[in-house]
Amino acid sequence: MAVPQRAVRRQHVTCCAAGQSAAREVVGRDTDDPAATVLRIAHGHYGQATVTALATAGRMSLTNYLGQSLVCALLFTGFGAALVGRVAPIGVAAIALALFAAQSVAGRWWLRHHAYGPLEWLLRAWTTLSLPRWRLQNETRSPRRGR
Repeated sequence: MAVPQRAVRRQHVTCCAAGQSAAREVVGRDTDDPAATVLRIAHGHYGQATVTALATAGRMSLTNYLGQSLVCALLFTGFGAALVGRVAPIGVAAIALALFAAQSVAGRWWLRHHAYGPLEWLLRAWTTLSLPRWRLQNETRSPRRGR
């Protein structure tokens, strides 16, 4: 079923990602479409800072997902601290934000030295049946200080 053009205001936005531009059709501001909201944030005043902050999480999404699952399983189930039901919802949100922030910092450090996240590297090796490069090619090892 086609939606009448007058029912939904459409706006064309040109996105530029990795040096390539692509035209995208985005539903206007008067709707609750999450994709439109994300594109408005990305192209807004703080857009570049937002995209830069989230880029690491996107490049290491499998590693982050499994890391969050492991940490939260240890915190909230009987295998670990068994905090389920003992932490208020605001506390759970604070734990989630702290975990995401820690993963963002660790991921930014990791991706300065490596081409992929550790689990992304394993997945790429398995799917291509070859060993992808582990470290960045342009990285040179500097001697350790104090030795």
